[in-house]
Amino acid sequence: MTVCGAENPHNLNDHVSNASPGILTMIATSMASMGSNNAYLYGEPILALGPEHAAILARDGLSKDDIRRYLWQHARIPRARWESGGMYGMTAIHKELFAGEQALPMFREPGDLMIIVVGAAGRHSCWMPTFGVVTKSVTRAITLADGTPAGTVDDFRSRSA
Repeated sequence: MTVCGAENPHNLNDHVSNASPGILTMIATSMASMGSNNAYLYGEPILALGPEHAAILARDGLSKDDIRRYLWQHARIPRARWESGGMYGMTAIHKELFAGEQALPMFREPGDLMIIVVGAAGRHSCWMPTFGVVTKSVTRAITLADGTPAGTVDDFRSRSA
C-alpha cells in the first residue's frame, strides 16, 4: 500500500480522443497550473488514470515510463508566464535547476510522477498534485493476520469467511 498527501483530485475528462496523443495533450495541459504546489515545490504528484484512458494508452504501446517522460516534457509552464505572477522566485529551484529553459516542468524529473490505474467505466482520470518536496510517499506491505502478504482485498475476504 502506498500513502501520499495530495491535493483534492483534479478531474481530467476526455470522452472524444481515441488515441494517445489526444489524451496525453489533455493531461499535460491540465497539469500545467501555476496554482499547484508542484509547480514550485515539485514532489511526487499522482496521475490516476481511469481504466478507459489507461487502455487506450496501453493499446498504443505506451509504458508508464513513456507517459512520465511525455508529461515531464509537455506539462510545463512557460517561464514568461511564471515570472509574471504566481509563486515563481519563492525558491531558488527554478533559477538553478532549470536555468535557461523556456518552460518549467511540474515535477523535477520523470520518475517523480506516480501513475496508478483506478476507477470504473467512463473516460475520466485525475491529477493529484502533492504538497511538494515536503511530502513523500510511503509504501508498506499489508499483511494478513498470519503475516502473509495480502495481494488483493479479496485475500481479506477469503480468510475471514
